[in-house]
Amino acid sequence: MTKEITKTKLLDIAVVKTHTGQITIKPLVQVLEDFKVDDTSAFNSIALWENRALNIAKHGTIHFGDDTWISYEETQRNVNFKGVDELAYQICIFSPALITQLH
Repeated sequence: MTKEITKTKLLDIAVVKTHTGQITIKPLVQVLEDFKVDDTSAFNSIALWENRALNIAKHGTIHFGDDTWISYEETQRNVNFKGVDELAYQICIFSPALITQLH
């Protein structure tokens, strides 16, 4: 049985921060090896943040594996992911890493 992978654990493994504050994201293959999983589906249920929107359709939890990250704004600026590849993984890791660094 594998242990639950949380956002904090994922960021701790996937992100390297230098003493100057620069962040580097490890390649997907390395992160999968570190967690001993075959693909990113092990990360799909990780809650990244809560959308608190006036529009009830946009209100809810954003997960790592969601196909669309819905903007909380009253616009159509959503992020859509198609397939699993290195670029989608890098964006999925960078977003919560940046948010965590800013808070």
